[in-house]
Amino acid sequence: MMMNMIKRLSGVLLALCLVAPMLSAQSKGKQSTHLWNYSEPVMKYIAATEHDPIAQLSIQLEVTPERELKSTEIIKVQPLLVSKDGRHRCQLPATFVAGSNRYKYIKRADNLGHSRVYPEVALSDIRTWREVKASPFAIAQKVPFEPWMASATLMIQEELSGCASCGVQNYRNPLKAVDIPLFIPDISKMAYHQPMVVRQKEYEEEFVSYINFKLDRYELLKDYKDNQNELRRIDEFITKALKLNELGATIGKVEVTGFASPEGNFDYNRRLSRNRANTLMNHVKATYPDLLKAAEFEVIGGGEDWAGLRHALFNSTASFKDQVIAIIDKYDTDLEREADIKAIDGGALYKTLLTEYYPPLRRTTIKTKYKVRNYTTEELPKVYQEKRELMSHSELLALAINHYEQQGKSPVEVLRYANERFGKEDPIARYNLALAILKWEPEKSKEALELLNTLPKTSDENYLRATALYQLGDQEGAYKLMH
Repeated sequence: MMMNMIKRLSGVLLALCLVAPMLSAQSKGKQSTHLWNYSEPVMKYIAATEHDPIAQLSIQLEVTPERELKSTEIIKVQPLLVSKDGRHRCQLPATFVAGSNRYKYIKRADNLGHSRVYPEVALSDIRTWREVKASPFAIAQKVPFEPWMASATLMIQEELSGCASCGVQNYRNPLKAVDIPLFIPDISKMAYHQPMVVRQKEYEEEFVSYINFKLDRYELLKDYKDNQNELRRIDEFITKALKLNELGATIGKVEVTGFASPEGNFDYNRRLSRNRANTLMNHVKATYPDLLKAAEFEVIGGGEDWAGLRHALFNSTASFKDQVIAIIDKYDTDLEREADIKAIDGGALYKTLLTEYYPPLRRTTIKTKYKVRNYTTEELPKVYQEKRELMSHSELLALAINHYEQQGKSPVEVLRYANERFGKEDPIARYNLALAILKWEPEKSKEALELLNTLPKTSDENYLRATALYQLGDQEGAYKLMH
């Protein structure tokens, strides 16, 4: 009795040992290897053309069916592209290979209208094991290209079915990562845009003088208060102005404008400011005869400087600044403005203005206007070092190209200055600075992109935008911009 039970138990255990591998093989799941061998895939990007406007990704690889396919088996070889982040996938057309008996079964099932595995696949699209064994096949597919494919992974999924009613074994493993540059910029082919050449350049400088005058007087007293220091400052300004002649800048006109603080009678203040300006002009004429020979002089009575007061308050931290500015903006005449300001805090605020804000408004400005000749290429470095303000936009670009870039030096400094001078009005300055940054300082591509985003979306600007995105690591964005 005991012996019979042991024999039965042994038989059950032996059966389980034989069946377990079969059950495991027939269960759905993922294995760590492929059944067949696959060559190194060749993946190429095919750009769109006039005749074929859709870009494509070409995939080619050889299949070596090393593992024998049993007569009852069928295998599905499915190439699959999966994006780097897993959000996108693209199934390429699958290849089906069947053993001889399985092929006959499928043919019979189709003739009788019975169900079978992969009913969506026509019999004519299923290869026989005999054919494949005699002549291994290749996978050669093209799919419409999408940007995510540039960094996707090519996977091969194998599905093996052992019999008509058996389960399916799944084998899926990555084969190769796609590494296709979506956009490779050639920044060397991009040229700077040429600004308009100016035939006659003009330049001006303004100097602010705080010569002190006695109350209601306009005589120049050299020893009065800080006038000695102010006259020294005027001398330095005029001397430098005359020296600019060595750089091809000739003074054509001198404007002397007198300003008064906004207190008292308006007309009286205008006359007084003009008389004080005239006094300073006479001093300049007498002291600098060379300037008198070269320049035309003009005296302007600026009168009460409400604009200067408004500017000073706007840039201050005074608690009352908004209240006073509102009064200045509300009225057109000085009488109404003064009346409202004096009424604040019983006149306390007005006294503060008199002592802290009005004195700097009593001033005289000297503006020198020059006519500047154009410079030769050889002169540009010297002028840039000594007085770059005399250079035109086109001259700054010529300096950047001929004396920096062609000598292997970064022209960014020069073109940044050109952009500071001309960029607000001339988009060419912004474009050229962006191009120089992308060429010479790619680590600042974000700055270049910000400059380019202020420009129209023409072909050159878009190419530089794509280059900036590429250098910032956004290949997909660069590709989309160029397509």
